[in-house]
Amino acid sequence: MSQKDRYYAVVDRYEDVVTDGVTAQRIVKPVFRDGLCVYRRPPAVSGNVVIEQEQCEVLRPTPQGIYHVPGHDPRADEKAQAMERYKARHENVIIGPFESLPAAMIAQENARPKTQAETLAAENAELRAQLEKQKSKG
Repeated sequence: MSQKDRYYAVVDRYEDVVTDGVTAQRIVKPVFRDGLCVYRRPPAVSGNVVIEQEQCEVLRPTPQGIYHVPGHDPRADEKAQAMERYKARHENVIIGPFESLPAAMIAQENARPKTQAETLAAENAELRAQLEKQKSKG
């Protein structure tokens, strides 16, 4: 039975930066991009001889902060459980699971706290729309 892929997103905070009169956003100290060790088997040792090296499978996010758990992965359930534990420890910082990469990216953008410049721009757009509506009525 094939399972679905799962995506988890890291929600970063941004700040306004003004350079030469232009306001831009940048990440305020990226939350984290930790690799999660989702499976670890200690080394097999006989006497002083290592028979088998330690094994550790690490789940890493993309540079954009998206963790991907492939449904075809034999350890998909273990990885999803690790992500759920990680998500519980980092409340409001990791969101998911999502069934697709676009859904995770959209949710990540919507969950991100907006900067002051973004909030003011949205309010300005709303006021302009109301003004245009009033002009068209009158």
